[in-house]
Amino acid sequence: MKSNLSLKLGFFVILLFALLITGMFTYPSIRYRILESRLQSNDSSVRKKAIIALSGYGHQAIPRIRDWLQSGNKLLVVGSCQALDGMKGNTWKDALPELKQVLGRPPSAKTDAAAALIYKKGYACTPGHKSEGFLYLNWNSLWQPAAKRNLCIHIISNKIDDSIRKTAAYTLGEIGDPAALKYLVKLLKNESDPIMRMYVSEALGKIGDDRAGEPLLEVFKNESDYRPRDEAGRALSEIGGSRIAKMLLEMLVEETNPEKRRSIINVLGKTGEECAVESLIALLKKPIPKSFDRNAAALALGRMGDKRAVKPLLELLGKVENMFLRREIIGTLAQVRDERAVDPLIALLETGSRYDIESAARALGLIGNTRAVAPLINVLEGDYFTNPKRSAINALGRLGATEAISSLAKILGETERPRLRTCAAVALANIEGESVNDILRSSLKNGNNYAAIALGWRNGGPDLAAARNIRAGESYYHLILGFAEASWGKVNYISNVIGNCYGRNTPHWLVEDVLMRMPEECPKFDFKANYSVRDKQAKTMMEWYKENKSRLAWDPGKQRYYLKKE
Repeated sequence: MKSNLSLKLGFFVILLFALLITGMFTYPSIRYRILESRLQSNDSSVRKKAIIALSGYGHQAIPRIRDWLQSGNKLLVVGSCQALDGMKGNTWKDALPELKQVLGRPPSAKTDAAAALIYKKGYACTPGHKSEGFLYLNWNSLWQPAAKRNLCIHIISNKIDDSIRKTAAYTLGEIGDPAALKYLVKLLKNESDPIMRMYVSEALGKIGDDRAGEPLLEVFKNESDYRPRDEAGRALSEIGGSRIAKMLLEMLVEETNPEKRRSIINVLGKTGEECAVESLIALLKKPIPKSFDRNAAALALGRMGDKRAVKPLLELLGKVENMFLRREIIGTLAQVRDERAVDPLIALLETGSRYDIESAARALGLIGNTRAVAPLINVLEGDYFTNPKRSAINALGRLGATEAISSLAKILGETERPRLRTCAAVALANIEGESVNDILRSSLKNGNNYAAIALGWRNGGPDLAAARNIRAGESYYHLILGFAEASWGKVNYISNVIGNCYGRNTPHWLVEDVLMRMPEECPKFDFKANYSVRDKQAKTMMEWYKENKSRLAWDPGKQRYYLKKE
């Protein structure tokens, strides 16, 4: 009897012990299943208690939290991020691989929860230096563009330091992902700070999605502060497209304020949309009270480069006396680059005012017809002010006119007008002939530093080293020297060349020489295209350069750049 009782008691103890052991192993699983259920509750107070409990478990909860972060379930992901936030020290970092995965997904409540955690822990970025009121951010190198986008969306959407929010808005523009569009548009509509709206407008322009057209047009039309208004105009021109152009044309019909009308016309020109050409040509025929419209329309048509504008522009040039309007018309003809303008422009070299001559000489250089060489030399040798002569020199340099060598050599000998000596040296750099080297070396001996740059650009090697060693304080000297450096294999100077592709006073022949030496993979730049196209091409080229700069190398034998293998 006692034996049976002892046996039963022993069996019971063993069973109890087994149950205890089983409970020890199964309780955590049951506990986390309960917490998982509570994290998904419709009751926010239940979810809050579950989050607090999870935070208290610390490292023990990390394996489950990592699983939940990968589940795709909104409430589990959000709750897990909040629980990680409540854990002591750097425990949350144990889930960093999964947090990075969440941050790499399309914007949502899940990505915002992960971004909130990362930003709060100071792991997203740290404030850098300030320059002219702009705060730079030092980003953690871990973040790919999608993750950085979601972090920036979190920053602009919450009450965070305004300087950081502005930089985040700017960064979203640099990233250029349309997924950020709705968050930026919401900020544009609700933000009271005009500087913030300015940065948001800029970002929307860089993203380039025409869904931002209406909110940007609202700012451009009704904003009282010129800063966001002007930036909205630039953004609209960058986005472009016929839909944007048509909205601007409708706005132009309704607008009566002369300054606002001029702004609208300016933006229309920058869009480069053909649907606006006829409307702009019609503005050229407006009576004198609308002369502001005509000036703006002439400039806009020049940017568009549409040849339909040539005939009405030439007709208007023969009628108007307003100096500023004539300058805009001639500038437009230069941009359109149509041969029909050559003879009227040559005539202006002989009969026009000094302002006409200056503009016409520049235009003839851009059009590139060699019939202009002799008339341009006449300007160079005549009794004219500095600016007309300078335009003639630049035009002859662009044309590579060997007939002008002796005239340019005389200019190099002048001491009274050093600006002309500078231009003559740079112009000679583009003219073939061994005698040019002799002329430049002689000028260099007489103290013309720009002759050193011209020699360096033509020959490289010791001549370029000599130009580099000259300590000149003028910014223009260093600009042109940079072009020469880029022509002979200095990768770091290429960005400066791209940034000056179509500057008004840039010697374009130097730019063309550098771009001809770029690898075949480099996006092309069409100097004869309209403003809108050239603007986009320059930006595309700059993006390509930044992306491939580390791979660019110089082939001394072929005297051109190539891409190293990755």
